[in-house]
Amino acid sequence: MQKQADIDHNEFLKGEIVKFQVRNSMYCKTYISYYNQCLYVSYMMQHKLVVFDEKESTHLELIQRLWRAVNTNQEFPGLNSAKWIDLGFQGKNPISDLRAAGLLGLEHLVYFAETYPNNFKKILAEQNTLPVERQYPGAWR
Repeated sequence: MQKQADIDHNEFLKGEIVKFQVRNSMYCKTYISYYNQCLYVSYMMQHKLVVFDEKESTHLELIQRLWRAVNTNQEFPGLNSAKWIDLGFQGKNPISDLRAAGLLGLEHLVYFAETYPNNFKKILAEQNTLPVERQYPGAWR
């Protein structure tokens, strides 16, 4: 038969083990979160440096996705069309506006247009009602 002191000591040790596990678990979660954030920042920096290449199929797919997100009933006009100006770009070739942002900027535009299509279209519609010198639909114009 166990003495009361042994039982109290065992309960105390169990409690300390649980506390230790919780502390380590929190440390591991924090470390994993930090590691994932570092990976994401690294990914973003690499993609910012990637220049759009119209010969690269994945790059073309991104620009086509942007077009389809806004213009569901219109055929993709290619990379040289006045229709891109209606989408908020400065000129006929949308890629010239993405020079500084690289592929990362295009990925973000696609995400915004696909995830929040109504908001994206609302911004475009509101900006297209302004005089040309005041139009600035988003950071891409």
